[in-house]
Amino acid sequence: MMIGFSRVLTCPFCGTKKDVMSLMSGNTFGARLWSDKKEWAPMCPEVSWVQKCPQCGKYYFPSRQEYVRSDSTMSSDLGGLSLQEAKEALEQLTKDGFESMKEEAMVRLLFFQTYNDKYLRYEDKSQEILSEDRALFVECGLWLVDHYAEDEVLKAEFYREIGEMDKARSILEAAEMKDDFHKELAEKIKERIEKGESQVFQVY
Repeated sequence: MMIGFSRVLTCPFCGTKKDVMSLMSGNTFGARLWSDKKEWAPMCPEVSWVQKCPQCGKYYFPSRQEYVRSDSTMSSDLGGLSLQEAKEALEQLTKDGFESMKEEAMVRLLFFQTYNDKYLRYEDKSQEILSEDRALFVECGLWLVDHYAEDEVLKAEFYREIGEMDKARSILEAAEMKDDFHKELAEKIKERIEKGESQVFQVY
């Protein structure tokens, strides 16, 4: 991995500049994929789809801005959001209005994944899940089933993760697998459905 001069973002609310990582080169060695579509490649990290302004605390989409590169500074900052920040971003950006369904999908998936990060993905699963977080997780899962999931396997997985085991099972029983990857993934999901397990899992 080789870091280049940073990308410079501008807060659309207060004008504050923020430097985030820009890669000159990277690779996917050691990459991980989880069942909620979170991907992490340590040698090819991605800047967060949503950024928080360090000055005014507002959230915005870097994708709405022209790409501007610094001519002198480098940064390792990805601008990743915590679960609380992802929740705040969803609330604010929903009020502000999305320019496309893709933007809303990005924010809802971000909340879905940060929920899993905090409560379910990693080794320490001892934290008590707040009821308001769980309710929003379910709401986002249902939205993603209807507006984001590109195939029946992913729809079933979103249903499984929010605890809708019967719906997940029904979808997989009727689904036609388009390739071996989806067939193997569907089998892993089915095994967890039969055990009543809703936790996100690592695919590879």
